[in-house]
Amino acid sequence: MLHSEMVSCTCSLRILMKATLESINHYEQHMQECDLEDLNEVWQYMIENEKLHYGILAKLIRELDKDQSDAYEKICAHGFTLSFKIQASPLMVKKRRFILLSYIREDIMRELSQMNCNEIISMQIPLPAAVQVVKTINRNKKEHIEQLTRILTDLDTDSYGDLSALYFEGEGGYYD
Repeated sequence: MLHSEMVSCTCSLRILMKATLESINHYEQHMQECDLEDLNEVWQYMIENEKLHYGILAKLIRELDKDQSDAYEKICAHGFTLSFKIQASPLMVKKRRFILLSYIREDIMRELSQMNCNEIISMQIPLPAAVQVVKTINRNKKEHIEQLTRILTDLDTDSYGDLSALYFEGEGGYYD
């Protein structure tokens, strides 16, 4: 796969990740405002599926993008975890957790969007030094995404699936 095709592929996957996080936040907000148990069960089921989709997409991007994989390995190697627990009444904990999880997913979405813009711009810039700057910025953004994803999965009681490395057959691999 050509470099430009790989960049296009990972940009598309990041768009899917962003849309998945938007769906999770949207459904959770509806659940916070709804007291119909049957409807909330449907939304909860949809949320659980979306979280698994996020995990699958994250693993796939790590397979395709060496910098993203390196950022993930760095976060894993440092044993990055939260050093606090949310303590309050059960209702307050639920509302506070909802708000925190929404903020974290929004932050990941922003990082994904910025990274895609940077990738597209770097393919249009004829100056190698400027391209290097954009690549450096994106390496930092990939680390931010891995840190935020670790926090998200630590705080969220639902599963995002197995977020460790993904193996798949066929064309693909890292790009620089």
